[in-house]
Order: sequence, then structure tokens, then C-alpha cells
Amino acid sequence: CNFDQELCGFVGTPLYAHKAIFETYPRKKWSAKKEYDFSGLALTLCVLLEGKATWDVDGFPSSFPKDSNKKKELQQKFQQKMQARQAAAEAIISNHSSCKW
Repeated sequence: CNFDQELCGFVGTPLYAHKAIFETYPRKKWSAKKEYDFSGLALTLCVLLEGKATWDVDGFPSSFPKDSNKKKELQQKFQQKMQARQAAAEAIISNHSSCKW
């Protein structure tokens, strides 16, 4: 991974992408970071341990509504999904190992 390269838009697989990548989507520039890779690796490990993803990230929009209330509602829904994903991953890791999240 080239940590000096600026990226725009979404890069990665939604099930495994770091929350910060979603937060910059679709138009803000961002740079790759090691923690993004470690986060994706941890989420991948969770899927390997469980045999499937136990969280849902589907329906992430390609653009946000111009209406500020609808945009805020969509952002809140996304934050709930990210919190649920993290809680699911933490539970899997704690159930399968002595690792701490």
C-alpha cells in the first residue's frame, strides 16, 4: 500500500473497510493508513472465525441527499451500522481468543 498517495472516493470492500474511508466518501480526499489495513485484517479474521460476516453495511449510498434532514438521517443510520459492526467484531474476537480489541 502506498501511504503517500491521496485517494478520492471509496476504495476497498464495504464489509471490511475502515469507518474513516466511508466518512470521506464520496468526494473528500483521504490517504491510506496502516490502521485502515489492520482494521480490514481484523474484520477479515472475524469472518474467517465465524464463516460469514455478522454485520451489515449494505445500502451505502453513492451520493448524499441535498436535504439536510435526510442527509443527517442517513449519516446517523450509517453510524449505527458502524457501531454494530464494531460490536460484532469485538464479540467475535473476545469469544475466539484472548486478544483485546
